[in-house]
Amino acid sequence: MNKFFWEYIERLKTKKTPEDVNALYCWFWDRKDEIPQTIEAANKELGLSGEFELKSDLPCLSVGSTSGLLILAANPSWNEFSNKTENDYCLTSPKNYCSIMADFFELHPKVVKKRIRWWSKPISFIQLLPAWQQRFGQSKNSAEKWQNAHTSKLIGGWDLFPFHSESDGITQLVLNENGPAWLKDCMKESLNAAFRLSPEIILVASKSGCELTKKILGSEVLWHEQVLSPQKKKTSVYYCRYSAATEIIAIPYQIFSAHRTFTNVEFFQAIDLMRATTQTHKHN
Repeated sequence: MNKFFWEYIERLKTKKTPEDVNALYCWFWDRKDEIPQTIEAANKELGLSGEFELKSDLPCLSVGSTSGLLILAANPSWNEFSNKTENDYCLTSPKNYCSIMADFFELHPKVVKKRIRWWSKPISFIQLLPAWQQRFGQSKNSAEKWQNAHTSKLIGGWDLFPFHSESDGITQLVLNENGPAWLKDCMKESLNAAFRLSPEIILVASKSGCELTKKILGSEVLWHEQVLSPQKKKTSVYYCRYSAATEIIAIPYQIFSAHRTFTNVEFFQAIDLMRATTQTHKHN
């Protein structure tokens, strides 16, 4: 295993606060000159090329807040224009690097001159949080929605592997029994770090991410299942109470980008039903 990733994994094992995440970004910044060679070697070892190739930009482990709704992804996406602009800004100082990640919903649109369209859908899922209307506030338009996402500190993103690529080519390597042990360790420790941050909800919204999360957790948790739109194309959503502080919601579907047969309301109702079932089991 590359020395860079070995040290990264060891550092992940100690992270449990937002300040710890910032410290990790400072560590990335201090080793920015090592990253191109490290990623070149990783792409070669993992056989990643084309749209699956990992980029040598500064890593992105998390954006926004880690205390409310945390959207879990395999690794950050990559866009030639916006990521180059973002990376150039991050390279100016470790302070700017930490700021654009932590204050993503306020600062990132100012730096790249646009709001990342993908995030408009995940922000709507703050409705999964208790008392979300009072905590998030009213949003008349997209600009206000993003500003509320920043000021409320109710939403953020977390990546199991922090390097960008156009398409996810690493999840299948992790799901493969013969996949690289260091890559599995990297994603496992990233997930464990997310748990230690104790967000209210971790939301996994992809087929591969759902499989990966279940595989990493194993028999550690008890999953509840609810079928969405049974009269149409059946899709299951899974729920568990990971700890007193954190719930996990996982759906094997790209609910933020792919066409679906169920509505947000149906999704929210399914989660409420499983929450109620969980509470009933606790009382029994």
